[in-house]
Amino acid sequence: MSELELENENIQDQENEDFESQNSNDQEQNQKNLKQPSFNLEIRKTIIELLKYGSLSHDDRPALYKTLCANENEISAYLRNINILLAHSEEMGLAYIKNLNREEEMSKTSEDELEETDENFEDETFLISSRTMSEFDSVVLLVLRKFYQERYNAGENQVFIDLERINSLLVPYLDLQNSKTRALERINGSLAKFRDKRLVRLENGIYGDRVQILPLMRFVVNAEFMTKLLDEYHNKLLTKYTEEEIEKLKSVAEQELEANE
Repeated sequence: MSELELENENIQDQENEDFESQNSNDQEQNQKNLKQPSFNLEIRKTIIELLKYGSLSHDDRPALYKTLCANENEISAYLRNINILLAHSEEMGLAYIKNLNREEEMSKTSEDELEETDENFEDETFLISSRTMSEFDSVVLLVLRKFYQERYNAGENQVFIDLERINSLLVPYLDLQNSKTRALERINGSLAKFRDKRLVRLENGIYGDRVQILPLMRFVVNAEFMTKLLDEYHNKLLTKYTEEEIEKLKSVAEQELEANE
C-alpha cells in the first residue's frame, strides 16, 4: 500500500471515529432529555397565562392560581431560564412577571432577599419603566395608582372609581379645558388598555359605570416614584397656568362631580 493510500485510510478511520463519537453524544443527550420531567397540562396553561397577560390572580383564575402555588418552584425556575422573574404574594393572591435582566441591573439585591414579601413585591416599577406610554395614559395610570393607595390605606379591600372622578383627579396634571367630552373619551381609551393588562375591571363592560381598580395597580410603580412623576406633571402644567388657576379648575371639576353624584 502506498503512503498516499495509507494516509487516506487513516483519515477515513478518524472521520468514522468522530462520527461515531458525535452520534454517541447525541444519543446520550437524547436519553437525558427523555428522562427530564415534562410539565402537565395545567402547569403549561399556568405558564401560558402568565406569559400572555403578565399576571395571575386567585380572584380571576382560581384553578390556575392553585396550580401556580402548588408548583411555584418549577414554574419560577422555568421562567428564570427565559429571563423572566416571577413575583408572588400569597397574602394578596396575586402573581406577576418581570424582566429578570432589567430587575438584576436595577438592583443588586441577592436572590435570598427576593422573597415574596409585600415590601419587595411592590419595590420596583412594573409598567411605567418597561414600555413607552403616552403622557395622558401615564397620568391616568398614576392618579388611579394614587387613588387606589389612598383607599387601600383606608382599609378598603375593593376599590372603585367612576369616569367623572378620574377626570377631576387629572385636573392638577393635564390641560383638559378644551373638551370634557373628549377627555372622557380619552379616559375610556386608557381604561381599555389597563383592562387588557388586568389593572382595572370595567363593570358590565360598560364605560361610564364604576371601574374597579385591581390589586395589581399597587405594583405598577412604587409610591415614591409615583409622587415624583405626578409632581413633574404638575410642574409642567404650571408653565401654562398659575397655581391659582389650576385650583379654580380643580374646584369647578369637584363641583361638577358633586352635582352628578
